[in-house]
Amino acid sequence: LKLVETSSHSSFDSKLSASPQLLMEMSDIRVKSGEMAEFSCSFDGQPFSGVVWDHNGQTLLDTERVRSSRSGGLLSLVIHSVDVADQGLYRCTATNQHGQNSSSARLTVEGG
Repeated sequence: LKLVETSSHSSFDSKLSASPQLLMEMSDIRVKSGEMAEFSCSFDGQPFSGVVWDHNGQTLLDTERVRSSRSGGLLSLVIHSVDVADQGLYRCTATNQHGQNSSSARLTVEGG
């Protein structure tokens, strides 16, 4: 059984020698209380050894309400039933063997 990563190493050597490069910045979001918010950003420099989302400096873990996903270099965070407590700065950090890079944006919640 061959892993895709091992068979594609030779063609991606130039990309693998750099830390993740930001391709698409996260955008600030303004939503009403109870709505859904989604942050997205994109990096090259795969494979990533880690992807971390944080809110006001606190690492976020997936819950029923808050879910992160990854499709190649596109990273997304969805927050369902947004509350005023969800306001603040969100940051996504992608890490590979050469370093890390991050993108951040602000969530503003208007009263329902």
